[in-house]
Amino acid sequence: MEAAVVSSTEGVLRILLGKLGTVLAEKYVLLSGVGLEIQELKDDLESMNACLRDLAAGSEYHHSEQGPYPTD
Repeated sequence: MEAAVVSSTEGVLRILLGKLGTVLAEKYVLLSGVGLEIQELKDDLESMNACLRDLAAGSEYHHSEQGPYPTD
């Protein structure tokens, strides 16, 4: 009797571990691309911030934080 309970428990645990492994693998795939997207968003926000600082300072030529080009 005890062997049957242990065997059933092992079977259930194998199924649960298999499903857990699948879920974790799917989550890893979803999260693995997030780092690059966050970096791109950070870069975009830094560019926007530089533009806003230039506009606030009233600079229109050569000394802008965005680069050496006029901001028309």
